[in-house]
Amino acid sequence: MKNQVHFVSALQNDSFGTLLTNHLLHDLQLNHSSVALFHPMNDNNTNNNTNNNNSSSNDLDNTSRTAVYNCMIDETGEMVTAVADMDILERELSPERISDYLSTLVKQLNNSELWNNSNNNNNNNKNSAPIVLFVDGNVSSATLKTICHFVAQHNNNKNNNRKFSVFFEPTSVAKCVKPIEVNCLSLITYMKPNEDELYAMASALLSSSISPNNLSIYDCMKLLVQHGANHIFLTRGKYGVVHAYRNRNKITFDHYSAIPVSAHKRVNVTGCGDNFASGLTYGIAHGFSISNSIHMGLRASFLTLQCEQSVHPKLSVKFITTKQPEEDFEENEELMDDPHYDSTQHSSFSEDL
Repeated sequence: MKNQVHFVSALQNDSFGTLLTNHLLHDLQLNHSSVALFHPMNDNNTNNNTNNNNSSSNDLDNTSRTAVYNCMIDETGEMVTAVADMDILERELSPERISDYLSTLVKQLNNSELWNNSNNNNNNNKNSAPIVLFVDGNVSSATLKTICHFVAQHNNNKNNNRKFSVFFEPTSVAKCVKPIEVNCLSLITYMKPNEDELYAMASALLSSSISPNNLSIYDCMKLLVQHGANHIFLTRGKYGVVHAYRNRNKITFDHYSAIPVSAHKRVNVTGCGDNFASGLTYGIAHGFSISNSIHMGLRASFLTLQCEQSVHPKLSVKFITTKQPEEDFEENEELMDDPHYDSTQHSSFSEDL
């Protein structure tokens, strides 16, 4: 199970479902045992998922449609508008199904050589790193709560040396407030909002609509940390990323600049946030420092910004781990005067909570 990715979702036996299944199993070459896809009752491929100890939990309403997302971008690569149909995920990835899946996953890990070796070798960064459960806002609030409490219970068991961490991807302004709705902010280790989602989450905490006119991004992150948030990675597009976290009785803000890309190479911003999350998650799950993990995410988004696809075909582990931050900025030194970019590679400040 070394370096293995597990993918959990729900889909219908339609064209988009077939496309996704082929992409996961053939293009990405994920193992069948690592892919849990909940299919309709009459689908002959229900054995593709790992959660078949309870066959009824694999069955979806035949009226469900595989989730789909469409967006329009302008000539500068910026998104103009988007339409998403994600109902199947919120409806069918129920708390019961996900709880069953996580229980099965833990049993598999307990029987794996990697898990057992890591319990006896916590000095190894890769083995002692957390297992990251990456969850986006398309699941229901109840399912998110189930995941968070499952992880908390697992981590509190002293017999479980290998811990889980929940990484929450807010997804949209409408969906980002789910951790607040179910009082799970403190059970989520990492979250990656953009500025609009950050203000929506702060507004939910205050039960009042707020905007940049009355609270800064730092005020909003401080508010979230005061209510239990652990690590916030605020993505700001061309202005980079701000990492906010509690440091004893203070809150620290670490700012990381985006890697400069010349205007004629900027093709499509769609997917940059997701690519940043992928690089960041890879680093965290492999025991790298958060600072290095953030740079891996920035390199992933830097590459994808330069292609029409939402994921650059040349994106790889080698690409995001090869260069140090200073090398990227030295190579693009001529762009540092571009007002699109902050010339400070990394800055930090703290204030009292």
